[in-house]
Amino acid sequence: MRTILVFAAGCLLAVPLSVVITVLLFPVWSRLESSFGIESVGHSGPADWCYGLIFAMLFASMLSLLVLGARTRRKDRLR
Repeated sequence: MRTILVFAAGCLLAVPLSVVITVLLFPVWSRLESSFGIESVGHSGPADWCYGLIFAMLFASMLSLLVLGARTRRKDRLR
């Protein structure tokens, strides 16, 4: 049950955090667009895929930490 709550809290935290990080990376998205011609910046900010990419990266990081934490706790209980 604790793992599910931590996972849900991480998902809820990742949403606003990914928006903030995506907006802060605006110069990177502009540079990416000018260098490679990938549409990443529009008149209203970064493209949707930029938000999705950052959210996916945060989500994967959070999931990795959750799995590593569970493994560490399991090893400690076996000792």
